[in-house]
Amino acid sequence: MLAAVPHSPVATPSTEPGRAPELGVGPVTLPRYLERTNIVTRRGMEMEVAEFDRWVEPLSESVPRAIAANLATLLRTERIVVFPWSSTASIEQQVVIDVLRFEGQLGGDVLLDARWRVLGREKNDLVLRYSAMTEATGESGYPALVAAMSRSLAALSREIADAVSSYSNCSPPIPACTTRAPCPGGRRTTYSASSTSTSDRGTGLSRPARA
Repeated sequence: MLAAVPHSPVATPSTEPGRAPELGVGPVTLPRYLERTNIVTRRGMEMEVAEFDRWVEPLSESVPRAIAANLATLLRTERIVVFPWSSTASIEQQVVIDVLRFEGQLGGDVLLDARWRVLGREKNDLVLRYSAMTEATGESGYPALVAAMSRSLAALSREIADAVSSYSNCSPPIPACTTRAPCPGGRRTTYSASSTSTSDRGTGLSRPARA
């Protein structure tokens, strides 16, 4: 398990009691080939399913929770909930993520492609974006693969946090952002997929001992 993401330089909403907006994370959809407990990797044009190496829990649960934990640190707020949430929850902004690709090669790179959007209180689109992350594993073996997958989630979380904080600082409301450019009135931090040497570590995925 990776450590929590350090506080980043992105603009952050107020965290004073009663003033911090509540952010909802989800739904987060994943490719169907990840709907299994065994770790899946790519080898050439084929997908391989590990025989002994398995996830502690379904990725459909760990991925949204990892992103939410990263956002809590990056946005400096604990008012974040993961889908599904109570009907009484006061959701100011909602992040919906469609993961198109999330895979890697042992000893190679991890690729994370996702479409995501930020919705306002009235379910209107505030931000529409596509993100593509490439993270080197650095070495062979499943532990290095899992660590790289966690770093790619941390990189995606930073892009989302930047968009959320930028839009929170936009006043009056502006049309939905559809590019990687910052919203007018907001602030954007240029960011690329990180490595552990840059201290951009994130709360990520964990794997049990080999069976």
